Amino acid sequence: ALTASLALTGTFTEGTTDIISFFNKIYVTTTTDVAIMNTDLTAGDSTWWSVTATGTGAPFGVLTTGVRHPMIIFQDYIWVADNNRIHQITSGAGGVKSKLTLGSSHNITALGLDSGNGYMLIGTSVGLDYSGTIPTDNYIMIYDGISNQPLRTVAVEGTINAFYNIGGTVFVTYGNKLGYWNGSGVTYLRTFKNVTLTGSDLAYKHHICAIDNTLYVVDGNQVL
Repeated sequence: ALTASLALTGTFTEGTTDIISFFNKIYVTTTTDVAIMNTDLTAGDSTWWSVTATGTGAPFGVLTTGVRHPMIIFQDYIWVADNNRIHQITSGAGGVKSKLTLGSSHNITALGLDSGNGYMLIGTSVGLDYSGTIPTDNYIMIYDGISNQPLRTVAVEGTINAFYNIGGTVFVTYGNKLGYWNGSGVTYLRTFKNVTLTGSDLAYKHHICAIDNTLYVVDGNQVL
């Protein structure tokens, strides 16, 4: 269970939900919204994005249901994926709706940072492929945070589940595999022994951590 449940109501789904701390607030994506609370777990607002937040495009309305909602801090803003769009949270008061809109066929599955050039990495699949079991076209897009479209798009072989930076290397989980971003694609490292192509089983962002320069990934009922 997420700690956020102490202060917030809503549907928190593994793979869909992300949680991030930004400027003394905690932001959590639910299946349909971005919730907010103080870092002491008080003043919870479960419909902050859809009802409370102000800014360009407000009222922002609910997030798209049935898709992942990863977040990332990039250029001192929070960016929130919402199907083929990315919204920008500029402060605890509000943000910008649809700061970046991709083609309607793209569904954003993961957000990361390229440690080489500092740009945002956007993992997408064409159509909804929540668990990575449906044959789809998959891509990593490189975005500078300013342009109205990504700078470059690279085809990859599996649905991207997470990006994770350690010591200048961007590790990538995709399908039931682990690799790393080489600047032009994903270099394969290994297949997980216990991860099946099931929505709750995949190596999402919150199934990964690092201690010093060692990467740890939840691999089914084991830790790799």
